[in-house]
Amino acid sequence: MTTTPPDQPFTDQTAYGNGPNDSVADQTENAAITHHELVIGGKTIPYTATAGHLVTVDPSSSRPAAKVFYVAFTADDADIPTRPVTFFYNGGPGSASVYVLLGSFAPRRIKTSLPSFTPPAPYKMEPNSDSLLDKSDLVFINPVGTGYSAAISPNKNKDFWGVDQDAGSLRQFIKRYLTLYHRWNSPKFLFGESYGTARSAVLAYLLHEDGVDLNGVTLLSTPANRPSFPYELRHVIRPDAIRRGFRRLSKGEPGHD
Repeated sequence: MTTTPPDQPFTDQTAYGNGPNDSVADQTENAAITHHELVIGGKTIPYTATAGHLVTVDPSSSRPAAKVFYVAFTADDADIPTRPVTFFYNGGPGSASVYVLLGSFAPRRIKTSLPSFTPPAPYKMEPNSDSLLDKSDLVFINPVGTGYSAAISPNKNKDFWGVDQDAGSLRQFIKRYLTLYHRWNSPKFLFGESYGTARSAVLAYLLHEDGVDLNGVTLLSTPANRPSFPYELRHVIRPDAIRRGFRRLSKGEPGHD
């Protein structure tokens, strides 16, 4: 059974830049921790929300490489060896996980008027009865150079903007998360959206090669066989098209979902 930690407020004064040459000097791992409840199917699920950073390591030098921001929702009083954990990310390349965090399966979501038009701000949050928290713990990741994730100097964000570099940094994050939170024996899943589906193909392979076998992978809004995809990414086996997307990012141009 898990031990529920106390609430832990945290204020991060670090400025995280998303430009190709941005980086941070700070190498600390910190997080804000709060506790909540969610009702799904008539069952109340107490859970812990953790928002913070983990430091990934360059496997070739064992030196700090990047600070990766994540938001995790973990059910309290769960049996860790049998409790699944799912890692979420959006696409781009160049998008933080804010869309899947606030609009998909987290315990809370932005209230909309779907299928009708949702009026402009102010917006409100609401409990998410469609959350997957009754089935799995949920970890939402910002890839390096998006959201609050940044390279640690002397590295730069653009050093992580490549097909293998991007997936490699998420592999290091997942391994760090599994170690810190004692989840190596838990069932493990990936959930990628848009370019995140292509990322999942590479990431699943890298994890397997590094001794982390997955129990499943979910692909949402996969761009495979879509002639209108911005970078002509019609199959996840077209690394040349994906690299063009990263090259645009390295020049400071915005990515696409």
